[in-house]
Amino acid sequence: MFDLKNRKALVTGGSRGIGKGIAISLAKAGADVVVNYYSKVEEAEAVVSEIKKLGRQSYAVKADVSIREEVVKMVRLSLYNKGLFCGNQAIQWEK
Repeated sequence: MFDLKNRKALVTGGSRGIGKGIAISLAKAGADVVVNYYSKVEEAEAVVSEIKKLGRQSYAVKADVSIREEVVKMVRLSLYNKGLFCGNQAIQWEK
């Protein structure tokens, strides 16, 4: 696994399934993790709690990744310094 100390990661769909696994793996590698969710706040907060138990900083951000403005706001709030982005959904915006 990579050494991700002093890095921040944003994981979309991080409240459950593959996204949850990715979020926890990134935290185990040393990253602070922002957990994105759309509707399952309780599940997102459970992932945040698990990450904090690993000694990393974490918080949940609600955003619909199909809405460009929400994604831009989420990224600006989450990744104000060097960070990683893990997109866990397929998204297609019309041009």
